[in-house]
Amino acid sequence: MVFIGLIADKSEYSYIESIFFNEHNNKKFKFFHITEQNIENFQNIKFDTVIIMKKLDKLSNEITALTKVFKQINYLICNTDIPNEIEIEDKIHTKIITYGFNSKATIVISSVGEEKLLVDVQRDLVLNDGRTLESGEHILKYKKPHNPYEEIVIFILNLIYY
Repeated sequence: MVFIGLIADKSEYSYIESIFFNEHNNKKFKFFHITEQNIENFQNIKFDTVIIMKKLDKLSNEITALTKVFKQINYLICNTDIPNEIEIEDKIHTKIITYGFNSKATIVISSVGEEKLLVDVQRDLVLNDGRTLESGEHILKYKKPHNPYEEIVIFILNLIYY
C-alpha cells in the first residue's frame, strides 16, 4: 500500500482523493489529510509522498513531527507560490517536485484557460518506476470550479505512479 499525505485545505484534500480514486479505481493508495491537530499521529507512518498545498504557519509548533515525516518520504511535492521555509537534510534522498506559477518551479503553470491548463515541465523527472519524464509542455483538462493547483497535484501523482 502506498501512503500519501496531503497538507491542504479540506476541500482540496477531498477533491484530490476523490478524483484520484475515481480515475484509477484501485485500493493500492491511502490518502491522509495532515493538519496541525493530527500531525503527531503520523510520525510512525512511512509515507511515500507528502504534498504541501498550504502555508505551514499553523504547523510550525509541530516542526519536529513534520521533520520526522519528511525524513522518510520518497517524494515531496510543494506549491512554490505559497511561501514556506522547509529545511531538509542533505543526506535525505527525497525527490522534490515543485509546482506553481513561479518560473523556478519544476512544473510551471504557463496558461489557464476555460477548460485546460498549459504546464511546462522545466527539468527531467525520474519517476517511481525508473522512467524519465523529459522537460516540455503538457496540456491538462481543467475542471472548474476547482483551482489549477489541484489539477497539477493530480497530474504529478499520475506521473509518479502510473
